[in-house]
Amino acid sequence: ILTLTTYNNYEIIIIDNGSDEQELFDYYKTLEKYDNIHIYNYDIEFNYSKLNNYAATKATGKYYILLNNDTEVVTRNWIEELLMYAQRDDVGAVGCKLLYPGEEKRIQHVGITCLKYPGPSHKLSTFEDDRSLYFGRNRGVHNCLSVTGACLMVSSEKYFKIGGFHDKMKVGYNDVDLCISLFEQGYKNVVNNECVLVHHESITRGSDAADKKKLKRLDMERNLLYERHPWLLTKGDPYYNPN
Repeated sequence: ILTLTTYNNYEIIIIDNGSDEQELFDYYKTLEKYDNIHIYNYDIEFNYSKLNNYAATKATGKYYILLNNDTEVVTRNWIEELLMYAQRDDVGAVGCKLLYPGEEKRIQHVGITCLKYPGPSHKLSTFEDDRSLYFGRNRGVHNCLSVTGACLMVSSEKYFKIGGFHDKMKVGYNDVDLCISLFEQGYKNVVNNECVLVHHESITRGSDAADKKKLKRLDMERNLLYERHPWLLTKGDPYYNPN
């Protein structure tokens, strides 16, 4: 962010949650010289929703970028690309194109499709980004029902208007719930493929699919998503054509 970002009016809020690596603490000390970087310790059981809601109370900007610690900036004007849509009155959350690491440039995320089965899923995930796919869903700018919280911009006003993240969703689907809540308030969510980051998916906490306990929790959180937005089960994703 510090070396590749062209936009300069920003602050970085780091929320440390149970880290115990000395190498990381040594790195934190190197950040003390930056006036726009602030580190807070929030020592609770991991809850992505609570951690982001806490971070939002510490941030001073008019716009929030929720950003996972396993992402890398690729597009130098990435903040401008998110902000040009997030500042619109009719737009809620704005997401980006996320690529898996590697020279083949495989897609990890270009928006999320929300279906009854298998549940919310990343559009075009694992496809190579070497050509226009599915009517250009990996090119240009599109409306979608949801984008991932791995990199998401939303105005602070709209964030608090819907109450931020639902903290009963500790790990999964909280970003989808946030976007759907914005959609229900009349806002359009946007994915901007001109903003590109690399996402080392699940490198910090591991994959939910590899653990039975995590899978059970994920199923509960998905069920809660549909309980909070039951119309999804009947009407479906308005941005998905069943044909």
